[in-house]
Amino acid sequence: MTVSFIVMNSNKHEISQYLALMRSLGVDRVKLRHMDYENSLEFDGPVQQRGDFIFAYPREVVAPSELAAIAQEARRAAAEFGLKLYIDWEDFEAAPAPGLPLCTEPWQSFYAFQRGFFPCSFGRKPIARWSEQGNRSTEEFFEAVFNGPKLREMRSALARGVFPNYCKNALCCPIVNRATADETPCAK
Repeated sequence: MTVSFIVMNSNKHEISQYLALMRSLGVDRVKLRHMDYENSLEFDGPVQQRGDFIFAYPREVVAPSELAAIAQEARRAAAEFGLKLYIDWEDFEAAPAPGLPLCTEPWQSFYAFQRGFFPCSFGRKPIARWSEQGNRSTEEFFEAVFNGPKLREMRSALARGVFPNYCKNALCCPIVNRATADETPCAK
C-alpha cells in the first residue's frame, strides 16, 4: 500500500511523525508530493476555510530551496522506520534519458479525486469523472480509465517525444517548462 503526503509549510515539520504512523499501520511506501503555486487554481480556489484552519494555498507552498533538506530528513526517517519513500519533486528535476518517454507519470501514477481522475500530479482537468462510471464496479471503472483511449494516446505521444495538449496545459509541470524553455507561471 502506498500513501501520499503533500508537503506544505503547515505540515513540513510533521513528516517524521507521519512516517512513523504509516509504518505502524503497515504501509509499504510513502509518496511525498510538493505543491506548486499556479495562477489557475480551478478546483477549490487559493483560500479555503477548513474547520478552524484557513488554508491559503500561496502560503502553504514550500520554497524550492527547502525541498532538498526536507527530502534528506525524510529519507533518514524512512530508513529508520523501514519504509520505501518516493519523492515526487526529484523525479521532475532530470531530463529523460535518450529513448525513454518525455515523462513516465501516466504509466506510474493515477490520481482519483472526487472531482475525477488525473493522469499526472500537475494536471488540472480530469480525464474522466465519477459520473461516467455507470453500472461498472469501481475497479472496472478505474481499469477502463487507466487503460482507456485518453491515457493510451497520452502515453503514445510521450513515448514518441511529443507533449500532448494535456501536458502543454499543465502550467506547473517542470518537464514541459524545461523542455519548452517557458518561464513557469507557478514559480512564485
